[in-house]
Amino acid sequence: MSLVACVAAHWQLDVRAPPQQLHGGFANLVLRVDTAREPVVVRVAPDDVDDASIEWEHALLRFLHAAIAQVPEPLQARDGSTWLVHDGRVVSLTPFFDGAHLDKRDPQMRSAAAALLAEIHRRALDWPRRLEPRVNFPSVAEFDWEANVVYSWRDVVAFLGASAARPLRRELDELREWVASVPADAVVAPIHGDYYARNVLVVDGRIRAVLDWDNARPEWLAWELGRSTWEFAHEGAELPRAAAAAFLEAYLASGGPVPAADLDLVMPSIRSVRLLEALSAYTEAARRREWDAEYTQQNLDALERLRDEPPLVRA
Repeated sequence: MSLVACVAAHWQLDVRAPPQQLHGGFANLVLRVDTAREPVVVRVAPDDVDDASIEWEHALLRFLHAAIAQVPEPLQARDGSTWLVHDGRVVSLTPFFDGAHLDKRDPQMRSAAAALLAEIHRRALDWPRRLEPRVNFPSVAEFDWEANVVYSWRDVVAFLGASAARPLRRELDELREWVASVPADAVVAPIHGDYYARNVLVVDGRIRAVLDWDNARPEWLAWELGRSTWEFAHEGAELPRAAAAAFLEAYLASGGPVPAADLDLVMPSIRSVRLLEALSAYTEAARRREWDAEYTQQNLDALERLRDEPPLVRA
């Protein structure tokens, strides 16, 4: 049975048109399927994502959606399930959301994104399973520093060569030392994992939905605050201090639960993500997959420019 036929039978959908492939979800196959009632999104996970991982993600999304409408709720079939396995890959459904990607150049929309992130983090802290690991999605504190879900050091060296990879090895060793130094009481809860403008849909000046929860996992909330501050404030390889401080202020003013003691983790987290994204790109290149050389160089430039950047403070 074809994928669409299998989905239609399981969720009892009256499919009215051929599926349309959508962009997003990174390693997922994402399809829009128009039905007699409303369009839905069919997400086919990579073959290394198992049902235990999807169960964790869907349980989190249901909990968040109960309080935050912008978090999509997985659609249930009549038997109560929210996924099936087709050809060895986990398949799930969510509603289709129309809208435009958030314009991060708009200060008001940046502040709205920061406020929503604060709301998501507050709600995530209340999830009874908030410290439960997600299968195959370790937090950075649990990384195998040679090979993990983000990169393979062996592949990085294979692509760059030992000499060119040496500066990145020094950065990686520094990152490992920094991670080991993070206080044990740093606040941890489930994070979105890729909260940036293209995963935030806007309709009539209001945020309608936050998409692509594939990378959700328990993590330091300061890590995601740093990652998101960069994503919504940076201009190329530069991080304008005023825009970054404004995002941080909007998050904290909206009740963001990252405590003052954890704010010193924000800037190192920004640098760390730049490094990990570069290592991920080189790993993809070594495996002859698509990668973005220009974006990777931007990350490396930012990594160097942010080296001596002082901690972010409230505006």
